[in-house]
Amino acid sequence: MDEQSYEAGLDKIDRRLTDIQEELKASTIPADSWAVISDILRNESVVASYIHGADETFAALTATTSKASRILRVTRLAPRSIATTNVSYMNAVYRSVKDPDINNKPHVREYLRLVAVNNHDKKKDVVETILRCYGAPMDIYLTLAEYGFEMLLADSSEAYIMFSDEKEQISSALYLRGGDLVIELEKVFDSMLHRQIIDVINCSEINESNLSSFLRRIDVAWGDAISS
Repeated sequence: MDEQSYEAGLDKIDRRLTDIQEELKASTIPADSWAVISDILRNESVVASYIHGADETFAALTATTSKASRILRVTRLAPRSIATTNVSYMNAVYRSVKDPDINNKPHVREYLRLVAVNNHDKKKDVVETILRCYGAPMDIYLTLAEYGFEMLLADSSEAYIMFSDEKEQISSALYLRGGDLVIELEKVFDSMLHRQIIDVINCSEINESNLSSFLRRIDVAWGDAISS
């Protein structure tokens, strides 16, 4: 899906948030997510699109990640690994900070990634990200906190709140533009970076000589969290 087709598709389903409330209610959204959704639904300056389906959601996330130019704030909180199941999206993540086609130059100045340490399989997501992004402007925050939704915030202008199905796979998203809501959601995200954080990996500090020591830190974080 090219960027033009992606934008055209979203424009066709843009609607007032109040118009998609019934669609959201018909989805499997954890109860603890509704406080966030309720605040959004009261913000009448926001234009929203409801994206249904895993493939459609990840296509949108991939397009936004690929075109971001300043800062990306992203969570990966659900227990399932996505390193091998959503390859196109993860490649967009890697290229946003270290694009091999432009001499490993980043598209964004900063990438903040919040990862919950709650499953052994997810360790390979973090390891792969470090191997692909070391030396790049990415910070990986490892947390023990639990949330009922995922977020992707791009350039203070676009936001996604993603929801998972009963198999803990992302299956839909609320895509938001307009107003000051994205900036408010950035504040929410930044507050999450201070809740039950067990380690912060600054990829810009990693090089070939110290790579192994950072990978050991991942082993320690997962060992301590999963065994406790």
